[in-house]
Amino acid sequence: MKIEAILFDLDNTLASTNKLKDIRERGAYDEITEELLSTVKPYKGTEKLLERLISKGIKIGIVTNSSKRYAETIISHLNLPDFDTVVTYTDVGSSGMKPNPTGINLALKNLGLTNPERVIYIGDDYTDIIASYYAGVIPIVPSWASRTPVSQVPAAVLSTEFLIDDVDEYENIILMAENCARHNSFKFERKRFYFVPLDESANVIPSSETLSTICLGRYFSQKSLLTTKLHDSHPLSIEIAKKEHDDNYVPPEYWGDILAHAADNIPSFFRAAKGFDIVTVIPSKKEKNQRLEKVLENARSKSNSDAAFIDDLFVFSEGAKSLKTLPKDQRSIEIESSLHINPKYKGTLEGKTVLIFDDIITTGSTLKRAYSLLKIESVKHSLGICLAKTVSISEVDRLCPECMCHILKIRKNSLTGIRFWGCSGYNDELEKCEYTESIVEKQCPDCGRDMVKKYNKWKKVRFLACTGWDQEPRCNHTESE
Repeated sequence: MKIEAILFDLDNTLASTNKLKDIRERGAYDEITEELLSTVKPYKGTEKLLERLISKGIKIGIVTNSSKRYAETIISHLNLPDFDTVVTYTDVGSSGMKPNPTGINLALKNLGLTNPERVIYIGDDYTDIIASYYAGVIPIVPSWASRTPVSQVPAAVLSTEFLIDDVDEYENIILMAENCARHNSFKFERKRFYFVPLDESANVIPSSETLSTICLGRYFSQKSLLTTKLHDSHPLSIEIAKKEHDDNYVPPEYWGDILAHAADNIPSFFRAAKGFDIVTVIPSKKEKNQRLEKVLENARSKSNSDAAFIDDLFVFSEGAKSLKTLPKDQRSIEIESSLHINPKYKGTLEGKTVLIFDDIITTGSTLKRAYSLLKIESVKHSLGICLAKTVSISEVDRLCPECMCHILKIRKNSLTGIRFWGCSGYNDELEKCEYTESIVEKQCPDCGRDMVKKYNKWKKVRFLACTGWDQEPRCNHTESE
């Protein structure tokens, strides 16, 4: 897929402007002196990157929450190549500031672009990433810019060099696990083992200085309209979700290929003198499907590493709760009391290097607990690797209008595949509630009322229909899905 444009945040993405932060936030632009401006310089490589993009015919632009006056001052001072569009706070107002996608959408309109999936947005803040997901563009965190961790996971973390080399095609920069899911295989032509570096709290970090976990993809949750929509067109998310509905789920072959490749090659990538001593997994809870243990066994059979592949280095206590059922702030408390080093390995790990595999992380509390347990055992170094980090964009919970005691959740009709809002009390034995409502997809171009998905059981196709079909005045407008 050809990239048509790259949009940039301004502050701490194209140049470090920390010394102007107070002035910027107060709007005291008259206080910006030549002396202060002299401290603002483009990040290394950005000018070359912009020139390269222009030479390739890729449009460039800026979308910033800063005002027009401030942005023009900084852009003029930086003396960078001319941008095709610059969208500022002055253009969108307070309601259009990121994470609202209004600014990005306006930039696309200014550039005459109608395919947001062919556009990259580069920014250093979580609001940049969220705005990108809402606008449908590709969010990238720059490794060359701010060193501040970011809580939301982007499509990639890239340097100017990688962008210059690989920006022609989006397929060149897709995260490894996502690429494998698209091909349902590890065996395909690829340029690099792309990953997102995470710290111990599962925050995205622009550099490897505090690297604790290598993240190979994203998992779009099904807890909001936006992430559910992204989930349904994302092969890795679809694959990971299968384990929730199949007690006998068997991970695909490429999961083991990925782990074997990591065990064999990560040490040399980080210029380590020797390979891992131990490769292990976050274990399944007792009596649960031994999902990751199967991946470990698969990797063992394919790896050329001298490491010991151990599936029971960690153990869960009896009665350990599933973290996905707990609020985020309670997960670390639960994992602290339930995950332990297997007693038979205590006292044997001093000076070892350990690679820990997990399939999906959200808060990072499980891997963080594993790291702390290994530190107690005087392990020399530990590194986590996960298939995906959850992209979870919060929306205000909606109370069920019928029972007024449960919140609405997004569910899926198993026959038609159509998503809908359903009361979370559907399975509540004491206060069962069967309320449902359709998800609004768009407004009807004929009458302006809501359009929702419907299913033609004779033709076995989904379509969009105006909700005004039984209202006054009647509207029978329909569209293909």
